Order: sequence, then structure tokens, then C-alpha cells
Amino acid sequence: MNLTHLAEPPLQFGDSLPYDVYDPVYGLHRLGPFDWTRSRSFNSLSVVAIGPQSAQNSLASFWQRVIEGVDRLQYEPKFEGLKEVYRLESVTAITNSNFVAIDGFRGSTEDRYAAAIDYSIDNCGFDLLLIVEPEERIYYLHDLLKRTLIAKDVPSQYVELDTLNKARRGSVLNNFAVASYAKVGGVPWQLKSPVITNSCIVGVSFHLLKAT
Repeated sequence: MNLTHLAEPPLQFGDSLPYDVYDPVYGLHRLGPFDWTRSRSFNSLSVVAIGPQSAQNSLASFWQRVIEGVDRLQYEPKFEGLKEVYRLESVTAITNSNFVAIDGFRGSTEDRYAAAIDYSIDNCGFDLLLIVEPEERIYYLHDLLKRTLIAKDVPSQYVELDTLNKARRGSVLNNFAVASYAKVGGVPWQLKSPVITNSCIVGVSFHLLKAT
């Protein structure tokens, strides 16, 4: 097997600049998503959320920051918000009317999530389903629900409780917004030109664990 290190490729966003753009965060904030000025099939984003009742307020606060953005905090980048960055006319906030609490269903935790998903699909119109994990984490729940939702062709975002505590971090909000936009069919960016043909390209990231 031959491994080749490729240089960082330039990306294409909603508009063009006389110079190449490599940073997704800068490109999105400055130029908007790639499909914004092309063939985007939607201009608004509606959501329904499911999870334990105890997590509703925290999720609503977190999602509102995803919508509106946050200022720069220490080493965290500024995030201008899902609505502004992706040039959307409207994004649904989370209220009592679009939060489905699993507490109202019977059975095991897994059964309650499954019932809440079915209820949401049958009774609520939405583009993206937000799923908040239970207070007592079930390690396989994410994979179980994702498998169910993929089979039902329902775009979803699984939200860990720890993520809700990072609502002030621009990097977290930006990553969450990118995933949300892409999952409902949006195209945040594309390669400006093919890097290499007839090959599989694997991206690898690295991080450091802080000693405790």
C-alpha cells in the first residue's frame, strides 16, 4: 500500500475570492455555504427535540446559541450563528411545542426514545431531529437510535449532556452547526478542484489529552 501526504486543498464556498481559502470557519463566515448562491433546496431550518424533560432548558439554551452565535472567548473562535453563517431566513428555537419528553412514554429507556421518535415522525413536521442523551448514559444508545433513524431516512443530531455545557465555545457550536446543515442536505463547502482521482482519501486528526 502506498501512502501519500497531500497538501491542504483550497475550498470553495458561496462566493469566490481572488485568493484561495483553506479554513472552513473563515470561508463560511466570510462567504457563506457553497450551495447558498447555487441550488440550495431550503432557506429555513425547523427542528424537533426529544430527550428527558430535565434536559429541555439546557438544550433550548444551547440550541439558541447555535442559532445566534457567541463572541470570541479566550482561544475559542467567534461564531456568528447558524442563521447568519448559513444565510438562513429562519431557524426554529426549542420550546414546549417542539420538545418531546421521553418521560411521557412507557417501557425501558430505549423503548421510550423509540416511541418518542415515532411520535415525532408521525405528528411533527421538521427538518432535523435533536436527540438529547439520558441522565444515566447508555453507551450503545447512540448507535441504536442512529441505526433506527437512518432506516427511517430521518436526519438527526445526537447531543451528549457534556456538549450542553460547552455552549460558550465557538468551536463546538461551529462544528455542531456544520453537521446540522450538512445532515439536512446542505453543502457547506466543496473542494475547489479534484485533489487526486481514483483514490480513497482518509483524513486524520490529532489531539492531546490533558493530565489530570
